[in-house]
Amino acid sequence: MSHERDPIDPDRRFPSEYRRAFEEHTLALLPALGSHALTRTRDAIEIRYPEGAEADDQLVLLATPEALELRLPDIEWTRGSHGPAASSTLWRRIPWPEPTARDLTALAEAHQARKRPCRHCHRRFVPARMTGSACHACASRFDGVVY
Repeated sequence: MSHERDPIDPDRRFPSEYRRAFEEHTLALLPALGSHALTRTRDAIEIRYPEGAEADDQLVLLATPEALELRLPDIEWTRGSHGPAASSTLWRRIPWPEPTARDLTALAEAHQARKRPCRHCHRRFVPARMTGSACHACASRFDGVVY
């Protein structure tokens, strides 16, 4: 991998020999994901998979120095006039260096297998305790669920 195309350090601020262990582990996992979007902050790397999918249909991977977190899209209800806000919920936390590309692929497939079609709009979603067999939008619109 050339330094100019480094997904972890696109601004080339740090030479690769100064990379931290979790950054190296994350780089090793990226090819297994295929299409993904990556955001780098000072202490974490957020990966949204698959790239281009709607936000509520993406698996979020958060790589930190301590672990790789797999987070599921969620909606946070803000108790007031602001309405719902996009959020994520912890699904799995795997300490480094345990996660492998094979583990990641299996977990992504397990996430896809959890999805069910909404009984109203037929879009696939991960069922939630409050909504049953309807996605959040349809549960509010058709079933009278108030968050």
